[in-house]
Amino acid sequence: MENSNLGGSNRGKTSDDLSKKILGGLQGKFTGEETAHWLADVNKEPTAAVTKTHSEPVHLTSIAFLDKLFDDFQRYAFELANADTADKRDVTINRPAAPAAASQPSESLVIFQGTLVTDPWALVLQAQAHKIHAYIVPIENLSTFAGRESFFSSYIDIDATVEDGETVWKVDGQLILDSMLSYLSKKLFGILIRVANGTALPAERFSMDENSKEALNLTDMLAQNRRGTLAGYEIFVAGIDHEVNNLSAIAMKAIAVLDKEHAREVMLRTNHLKMWREKLLTLGDELKQIMTE
Repeated sequence: MENSNLGGSNRGKTSDDLSKKILGGLQGKFTGEETAHWLADVNKEPTAAVTKTHSEPVHLTSIAFLDKLFDDFQRYAFELANADTADKRDVTINRPAAPAAASQPSESLVIFQGTLVTDPWALVLQAQAHKIHAYIVPIENLSTFAGRESFFSSYIDIDATVEDGETVWKVDGQLILDSMLSYLSKKLFGILIRVANGTALPAERFSMDENSKEALNLTDMLAQNRRGTLAGYEIFVAGIDHEVNNLSAIAMKAIAVLDKEHAREVMLRTNHLKMWREKLLTLGDELKQIMTE
């Protein structure tokens, strides 16, 4: 029995070592210089959210949004546990899963929940159909947390709205772009570490970096300009299509009453308009390219 247990222990240790080696080998690919610099002093705020010209609003479901954040959390936890810094700390990641009580999604029902745990605090992230909330709670409250959320103040509230027929997310009054996700995951992971280290209060609330707010406002303005210009183009093209259809109908009537002169005039105009529409469609491709550069 002793040999059997020892063999099982060795196999477990070998598996664990292999996992660490694999993650260690991938670490260089997953960790950019900016993230590595932040992890070296995780008690500091992450740099302002990066905004890029090609950044688009996040259109994910609340569950997929939460999964994206936890992908980052797992990397940060592994790297922090193996870091050669004074802030080296073990963080247990429990990926989001459906609570036992969840059935059909509704506005207020928690449909997914995940946790980050580092003694003596935990970060609880909950996804509803159109909201995501995060709470910092003592570990001893984890087992009874479900259904008692109202007893705690949330650290962050992320809300979904519908714009132009698509779901978008906002936090602290700002539209969330895909280039901003790593900033959010760093803010969430970082606040847990700071509370656990005693350098932040558990009642602290999320606040967007002012530089991030300004950059995101400008990016949002550019996105709105792009949508407005392209929508105007589509309306104009639709108007030309409507006129082509009208002229075709007029030509058919002229032919029906044997009015050859008007039929010839209308068909000529229709053909010219169709040729011009083809040029307009080509220009539309150029316009779309210009508006996305």
